[in-house]
Amino acid sequence: MIKNSYILFVLVLVLTAIAQSFTIWWSIIPVCFALGFISELKGLKHFYIGFLALFLQWAIMTLWVNQNHGGTMDDLLGQLFGGIPGIGVILAGSFLAGMLGGLSVLSGHFGRQILN
Repeated sequence: MIKNSYILFVLVLVLTAIAQSFTIWWSIIPVCFALGFISELKGLKHFYIGFLALFLQWAIMTLWVNQNHGGTMDDLLGQLFGGIPGIGVILAGSFLAGMLGGLSVLSGHFGRQILN
């Protein structure tokens, strides 16, 4: 059982990065759900930790991929979505990943409460 919020943060960050390296992007959902299920933290800490971990992971990953492609990827995607600036694409994608992570960890926590 996970009793420390820092440990949960690092586990979400590392295990979702590993899962995404070998499977499809939405593999973050069952990983986050399982980590929320085995966590013993209280309340909305689950959401905040999942949100922050995946927001940071996707923001860093997107910036890294963008730099490896000469800084053009975010601008091209921004043009696809109505001309929004490149940083807007990075922030929007990171926000969506953070919401998925936060809600998945929180759902795992609520699932554990239902079974107890």
